[in-house]
Amino acid sequence: EDSGMFVALIIPSDLIDLNGYHLLWYFSGYLGYLVLAHYIRVHLKWDRAKRIAWGIPLLIVGAVTTIWSFYVQAVPGQIIETPVLEVGWAFCTLNCVVLTTGAFLLFTCIQQHQTPKWLGELSRLSFGMYLLHLLILSPIATYIVAGNPAEPLLPVGIAIPVIALQTFICSAVTAKVISLLPGSKWIIG
Repeated sequence: EDSGMFVALIIPSDLIDLNGYHLLWYFSGYLGYLVLAHYIRVHLKWDRAKRIAWGIPLLIVGAVTTIWSFYVQAVPGQIIETPVLEVGWAFCTLNCVVLTTGAFLLFTCIQQHQTPKWLGELSRLSFGMYLLHLLILSPIATYIVAGNPAEPLLPVGIAIPVIALQTFICSAVTAKVISLLPGSKWIIG
């Protein structure tokens, strides 16, 4: 009987990661958002009113669906593996595409011709912020959760935005301080 070969090909479900692309992750779907942004900016010939009329509902529907998917999956007191929990906001889900389409449509409605100085600086620091955010996120989330994910210091609906805002601000400040060091462009970008 040749069942030994069949057993060797079965991967236990707890070892399967949702990242089926491995090292090619950043070439697997995020590029689609670049194409979407290009299409909306260059080829979509809608006036500003129509972009707003479509952009706001798409943004709201996508955001509400993404938030709802989290609350459906995140059952208090039940341990859920992170890859399973993150399925609701994976780049390839319809709700994320809808949300992003709405955001891109609204971005094209901005009529300011010159970028504000603070926004340009924040943009310049964004790669460093991306690199830093996980180092900063963990201690902030640990503090807010206070060792008990079932009963954090703040209600979950408030805790998540508070954690996100604190992480964003701390990452921006840290990236700015690092950017003042000599040779920081090799670290921050």
